[in-house]
Amino acid sequence: MDLNQGQRTLGASGLRATGAGEGVVRLAITGPGGYSATQESRITIRSPRPAGREVVLSSIPAGQTARIAPNLQAYYAGTVTVRATWGQPVRYDPAALMRAAVDFAFACSEQASSRIMALSAFPYEEERDARLDSYIRQLLDKQRYDGSLGLWSSQGDADRFVTSYGAEALLRARTAGATVPEGPMNALLQSIRDGVEESGIDEPYDRAVQAYRLHVLAMAGRPNPGAARRLYEVLNDLPTPLSRAQLGAAFARMGDRERAEASFNAALSMPPRRFWYQDYGSPIRDNLAIALLLKESGVLPNRLNEVVGRLPGPEFNPNTASTQEAAWAVATAAALGRDGRPVRVSVGGSAAAPAPVVSQRISPPVDVRNNGEGALPQAVSIIGLPVQAPPAGREGMRISRRFLTMQGEAVNLDQLRQNQVFILWVEARAETNETHRAMVQQGLPAGWEIVGRFGEGDVPAAPFLGTLSEAESFPALDDRFAAAVTLTPGSPVARYAVRVRAVTAGRFELPGAEVRDMYRPNIYARQNTGRITIAPVQ
Repeated sequence: MDLNQGQRTLGASGLRATGAGEGVVRLAITGPGGYSATQESRITIRSPRPAGREVVLSSIPAGQTARIAPNLQAYYAGTVTVRATWGQPVRYDPAALMRAAVDFAFACSEQASSRIMALSAFPYEEERDARLDSYIRQLLDKQRYDGSLGLWSSQGDADRFVTSYGAEALLRARTAGATVPEGPMNALLQSIRDGVEESGIDEPYDRAVQAYRLHVLAMAGRPNPGAARRLYEVLNDLPTPLSRAQLGAAFARMGDRERAEASFNAALSMPPRRFWYQDYGSPIRDNLAIALLLKESGVLPNRLNEVVGRLPGPEFNPNTASTQEAAWAVATAAALGRDGRPVRVSVGGSAAAPAPVVSQRISPPVDVRNNGEGALPQAVSIIGLPVQAPPAGREGMRISRRFLTMQGEAVNLDQLRQNQVFILWVEARAETNETHRAMVQQGLPAGWEIVGRFGEGDVPAAPFLGTLSEAESFPALDDRFAAAVTLTPGSPVARYAVRVRAVTAGRFELPGAEVRDMYRPNIYARQNTGRITIAPVQ
């Protein structure tokens, strides 16, 4: 059938605070004999730069009114989201950290678990139930044949720590009302129980994993008191404060108060730990998690204020927090806030329903009145697309890139033409002499697409690329090239190359290449942004 020329319309919503929006392409076709057909496709529109985040903490005296009127000129109009939270029992903003965990760009099992943990503890987020369902599916997609979790896929090796972390996240989601499929959940818990019975506790990491397993099984109502008592015999050999607290939490759930108190005391008396990549942990993460576990256990109530005093303050913000730190921060704030006096606050002249914590999106400027009898903690978080792209910088890492022809010559990015194919080459290097779980990424201008990736090793037809590295995962993203890799003292360099095609004529922003430790965000390297031009095909 000969069809007449179709009519096409394109509409796009404004970019959200995360720098992403949605476009709609509608195609309407008519033909002879009254034939007609329509097709609608939705496409994601993303900014080439990451969202900017700010947090402002303050206090409103009893009976007083304060105005929230932040200066938003640093962000593009229409991209800003402002949320205010009142009555939070901590000195940081759990709402901002929840968004940081949820908006993280990647989705390994640890990151998916952190999303679940954060969102389960934050009932004020819009569309929370639908989001939780999505993140639960995202996590279970990485469940292996034996019930455990692979870090990046169900085909990868089991990550023993993340298997327990994922199980805890799912248990907390179920308590929050989310639907967690029984079959996968039972298989996950069975893999953890099998690990308890089959694994030794001779090495520090083995002991840390065993403590987490016992804590999760106790949470699920499937305690193993024999294995817990065996691990208790080497309590002072547990390598981290968190592992000791997890063992204490397991004993508390089993009703063994004496061992629970001894385990928590051992956790609290241990010096602050250094970052340890194997358990994704840091001193901040451990302090947050210990406060949550101690609060939930009900033991040592006289030491809870001491533990809360160790929690981070206003300097702890979403720009520097790891996914682990952000998730535990939200869960801890929720647990500590359950016993607080109801917040009585009016926003823009309307009284909010009294609750231990009140959190809502606002449209500043807006007046807020504290109707309570004491000072009211207030946290205001701002997320938006910044007018100025983040500048180049580095701390402990280096990043470099080249754009090459297929023959290895430099490409002039101002003289690209539609359909031209060239090579993006990127190299990341760690300079700390430590191990880093890093993500190497290069954002793609809107006019580019990746058409192929060179495999690891030497490329006979392109010796100028050098020896390319293996990656643990290449996340399937259409707006950037990304590779997850563990950089070690013995192998501190990662090198990748992909073929890129210029597909759309115009001028576009070119994001800088970046490498970052996913669990120590302050160790990174980032280039400046630039501009590229693609001329129409001749």
